[in-house]
Amino acid sequence: MIEPCLPELKRGKGSPKPIDNRACFEGILWILRSGARWKELPSHYPSPSTCWRRL
Repeated sequence: MIEPCLPELKRGKGSPKPIDNRACFEGILWILRSGARWKELPSHYPSPSTCWRRL
């Protein structure tokens, strides 16, 4: 349902592999459910800055 709202994953020549939208979305949900700060996002999610940009 929310897939149209998420950015399209594009990989340019020589750029790193893009971070999966689902992993970022799960990190965002974790922050919203827990009420924690972005810097407290567990390491098994993408970086806090990546999740914040996708939000």
